[in-house]
Amino acid sequence: MLEADTTTRPIFQFDPGAFTPESEIHQARKEKLKAARNLAILTTGKTEVTARLSSGGVWHILKIGDIHEGDTAVDHDEVEEIVPYCHESPKRLLVLLGDEYNGVNPEQLGTTMRQLALALEEQIAHFEEGLLKPLAGRILGMPWFYHGHTEWSNKKVMFDNWRVGTRNGIPILIPGGNIVTPFPTGEQLRFKVFHNAGRAPKANPLASALAHGAVYPLNHPFIPDEVCVGNSHYNSCAIVTRSGSIRQAASMCGTYKGSTPELRDRFAMESQAGRIYDQPGANTIIWTKNGQPRLYPCTDLDRGELVFQALTFRDNLPDWLATELQKMINAVEPRPDISINSQFGAASDSPHPEAPPGQQTTDQPSQQATQYEKVVIDAASSRPILFFPFGNTRFGAENSLAFETQNAAEIDFLLAHPHSLVAILRRTLDPDVPSDVSRVFVLDHIINLFSSLAQNRQLVAIMLDKVLRDKKWKRGVGEKDKDGTFESSPIKPGTYLSESLNNTPLMTNNYGRIEVNIHPPDSTVSQKYVIMCMDGTAGSGSTHNPFLSLRRAYDWGAQVDFPDLTIGGLNPNGGFQTFMDRLNLNTPWPTLMSMGWRSKVDSWGKGNVRAGAEAGVGAILLPDRHMLFPTAYFEQTKEIFEALDLYLGAGLLGLVEKTTTSN
Repeated sequence: MLEADTTTRPIFQFDPGAFTPESEIHQARKEKLKAARNLAILTTGKTEVTARLSSGGVWHILKIGDIHEGDTAVDHDEVEEIVPYCHESPKRLLVLLGDEYNGVNPEQLGTTMRQLALALEEQIAHFEEGLLKPLAGRILGMPWFYHGHTEWSNKKVMFDNWRVGTRNGIPILIPGGNIVTPFPTGEQLRFKVFHNAGRAPKANPLASALAHGAVYPLNHPFIPDEVCVGNSHYNSCAIVTRSGSIRQAASMCGTYKGSTPELRDRFAMESQAGRIYDQPGANTIIWTKNGQPRLYPCTDLDRGELVFQALTFRDNLPDWLATELQKMINAVEPRPDISINSQFGAASDSPHPEAPPGQQTTDQPSQQATQYEKVVIDAASSRPILFFPFGNTRFGAENSLAFETQNAAEIDFLLAHPHSLVAILRRTLDPDVPSDVSRVFVLDHIINLFSSLAQNRQLVAIMLDKVLRDKKWKRGVGEKDKDGTFESSPIKPGTYLSESLNNTPLMTNNYGRIEVNIHPPDSTVSQKYVIMCMDGTAGSGSTHNPFLSLRRAYDWGAQVDFPDLTIGGLNPNGGFQTFMDRLNLNTPWPTLMSMGWRSKVDSWGKGNVRAGAEAGVGAILLPDRHMLFPTAYFEQTKEIFEALDLYLGAGLLGLVEKTTTSN
């Protein structure tokens, strides 16, 4: 019979002295743990990273994402064109926005496995060798641990995909992390980076990015200057201005998936009703003016490159040389040759009671002007044309008086630049003016302000908006004298303004169009720009995002004629949004624009009065190619228009290369 051996024996025989803190084995393991911990720290997303710019001047930031390396629908030659383009300028940098390669997750069969050409290791190696290493030192950051192809791959393989970034010196950011770019002046810009920023309506996919910028209260120290987003495969950019001089940009980067013409983006086909992919190219130009940083986002590299070159050209010129060059350009073409035509007319006002014979005054014009659905402008010009809308002034309201100096300064700028067109749009008058005895005085104030522009044929249209259509204009206002005459007799305000302002055409209040045809004086080939103007937008917008209602108006208006620019609405916030629409026959890059306010804004009743966003939006139209450059506030309008005019004007004189190399 066997007896149990109850003797206790150690599993491993070892010498306790071999594992003292001073032993080589113990130290080696500590070093291994320390290295692993440091690697984990390095590959963990940061809340904020700093990318200190070496100098002021003009910088060009590309936003690249959704490359989907390894997918058969990607034109990889197009992806690799990023490298030589970035090396053309030492001031060209990148931000990566996720889904750099396709991964291996079988749960995404529709968009991954069916179009997978390379194994995961090959995807990473190809991306690293083709893009990351050649652009070392130029990539400002990339997002980490987001719901997307890279994270799905992490679940299937024993490998941390984000190490490919850190071993190439790229900072890794948590979703919503910030890239801070300080300038030598001490000022800085803050870019908030996501791969996917949350759900957004397909009609306006940038809404989620705009919402992330809107959550910060006024004077918050970490308000982002731009929110950068990938994931949705849409390409769009915007600047929103809010009360308190807050200016925020947002952008989505598009995708390379679908850049092979014969192969469609399955993600777009299966999840977005067969929509054709939005090509990549989102970029932002940043520069300093008087020590203050500025930024201007673009949807495509063609526009971004031109703005970058123009601002760089202007930045390299001393002020005295820029002034002399502007004089030379003005001598060649001092002003454009402008003609204005109108189409599809209708009566501007319904008849109102006639005054008794002998009591008609200048308050009541003898003729009735016509309103038009379309105002057509022909401009013979070799230089850029600035379209400048004037609205939301609420003349006649006490709180509009504080903006008189700004209004006069902008009018002076427009008069000094004859290559600019002005339209008086919605809410020029306060809604209380039609019932006020001083209403003619308010109309005369508008006439005095715009009379010089009208004489120069720079004033091209007046919108007959809701206030000018008010029925109160048809009645006398104030007390009657002994002859029964009111202090203010009935008046047709639209007719009065039109006839007093050089017969400027009246335009219908919603879906009215201003068509601008620009061509060089020696050419018959015109660039047609269609500007659709809105009064109200049926309350279909939101406070933080002024573009939701304008996108709805754009979709309706596109059934008649595809607009390049849709402008208007009563949102208290201003700015512009450009997006991609391949179905638009005029341009693949239409723009939505909210004008901001030149008075305080009444919201939800007279008891709630708050400041609106700053005004001064504009659109710069080129004569030799179909390009529209929207601007969000007056300083930006002025700086970009003058830079483009100077740069392209120097090109007309054949001086661009000579002037650039001399500085």
